[in-house]
Amino acid sequence: MTHGMTGTKEHACWLAMRHRCNNPNNQKYHLYGGVGVIVFPDWDRPHGGFEAFFAYMGYCPPDKNCIDRWPNPDGNYEPGNVRWATDEESNNNKRTNRFLTINGKTLTIAQWSRESGVPRRTIMSRLRRGWTPEHAIRLGTFQGQRNMA
Repeated sequence: MTHGMTGTKEHACWLAMRHRCNNPNNQKYHLYGGVGVIVFPDWDRPHGGFEAFFAYMGYCPPDKNCIDRWPNPDGNYEPGNVRWATDEESNNNKRTNRFLTINGKTLTIAQWSRESGVPRRTIMSRLRRGWTPEHAIRLGTFQGQRNMA
């Protein structure tokens, strides 16, 4: 018996999740299966795995478009560590992100960039030169830019 969901967003996400964890020829395998990330065994079966995955995850909300490992981006794809996410949520949940805490608020460099208006590359360059996080996200008062004090 087939599940009737071939071609849906949910099924495509399930296939992609399994592929990047199980197929060494997948472009992203080195970031997933290559570092030991696995898919929960009940979800990883070619027959019945999608149904078990879908029973847990349900339909993907219209404002979301992918699955990510949350709250532990270093963990496996398993119950309690997966969610439907927007691209932005997924990008902010990557293991490679650098987080900065300023005045008790912790965000990724990309999030600080959006919030402050300072380009991400500028923030990263400033940090590499030894600037404090507080100073790295401030716009200078030169060239007509406003001060983010």
